[in-house]
This record gives sequence, structure tokens and C-alpha cells, in this order.
Amino acid sequence: MTYTLVVADDAPEIRMLLRFRLGSQEDMEILAEAEDGLMAALLAAQHRPDVVILDWRMPGVDGVQAIGLVRRASPGSRILMYSSGQCLPAEREALAAGADGFIKKTEGVGALVSAIRRVCHRGRPASEDVAAPPRALV
Repeated sequence: MTYTLVVADDAPEIRMLLRFRLGSQEDMEILAEAEDGLMAALLAAQHRPDVVILDWRMPGVDGVQAIGLVRRASPGSRILMYSSGQCLPAEREALAAGADGFIKKTEGVGALVSAIRRVCHRGRPASEDVAAPPRALV
């Protein structure tokens, strides 16, 4: 199985790194790249990828704001936040907004590769020091 991806990061060098590293995986294909969250949502609607990878801090519509847009644009896509942010509240904010996982850039691309595979199998990867937000009991 090949996992299809949309990558959103405002830094061209990060997009290039991900294009190279993720594109070299036999089971991954990058369908499109975006510089901000709004473009990520538009590309998700167009391509319906398995996974959308969002940077947390981007100009205009940032990663957290983009989560809801991506969910509406491509409900079947999984969403991973891939960020240099070291702040535990940022991780919790992304997960609370509906991200399927939060991976720190300092953990390396290998952690992102593993996270992509896990979320495609319905796991919920997060950095080791963050717990998923509590879910309301109904």
C-alpha cells in the first residue's frame, strides 16, 4: 500500500527535506506541497490524501487553524502536526483541535515516517511527553 501525503510548511528547505526523505520511502507519495494552512486545505480537498502534514507556525492560516479546514475539506485524511515548537501546550492545542498526532521536528524525519504509518493504521502518535487530551464522556 502507498500512503499519499500533502505537506504544508512555510519553510522551503523543510518541504524540500520532506520531499526527499518521505519521497524515498517505498510506501509514501507526496501529492502536493503548501506554504500555509489555507493552501493545505485546498490541496487536501483536491487530492484527498491519506495524511496531511502541517507545520504549527505558518503565516496566514497556521497549522492549528488549518486542522478544522482540512477536516472539512477531506474528512478521511489523517492530520499530523510536525513542528519545531517545543512547547507542551502547543502539542495539547493541536491534539485538542483534532490533529491525529504531533511530532517534533527535533525527533527527526524517522519519527515522522513512523507516525505516518501509525496514523494510517489508526494509531495516535504524539511526542513522548504529551498525553492525548481527555475526551468527554457521553
